[in-house]
Amino acid sequence: MIPAPQKLFYVGLDGVPSDDELKKLDAIEEVIMVGYPNGLWDHVNNLPLIRRGITASHPGVDYQIEGQVGPGVTVIDSACFPGSSGSPVFVYNQGMIWNKSGAVTPGSRVIFLGVLFSGPAWQQDGRIVVKNIPTKTVPVAEIHTMINLGYVIKPREVIALGKQLYANHGLIYPE
Repeated sequence: MIPAPQKLFYVGLDGVPSDDELKKLDAIEEVIMVGYPNGLWDHVNNLPLIRRGITASHPGVDYQIEGQVGPGVTVIDSACFPGSSGSPVFVYNQGMIWNKSGAVTPGSRVIFLGVLFSGPAWQQDGRIVVKNIPTKTVPVAEIHTMINLGYVIKPREVIALGKQLYANHGLIYPE
């Protein structure tokens, strides 16, 4: 039996922010990320997971990863786990919007911040160490630990990739 077609849910954006528009944002903004960490998703309703966080670097400044100059990147403080790469990240305010001067405006906003591509982890040496546990002593392996930060490629880089993909197929990128 073929399942009945489902109506696609989507939220349209009012465009992709320029670097100048990102500079107008505050250093600390609320964000959401939509995706499938570790491949988790709602198999019955066909839905991703949505997680909250805040910006960890100013969206208008290109964050330099380990001092390396590279593409435009910003950092978020959110539950970023393996499998989250490719998740879109948005500045998201619902009900009230705070501006840099502290004024509050009623309303909502959704601003595309970019796409999660990586994140730092606290690397432990992997040695087996003995931990004393009240009833007995057992060896424990130390491992990598995510520190809940994520690197987000900025909108201008996503657009540049889109233009390149269009060009590779002999198409003109819609402006």
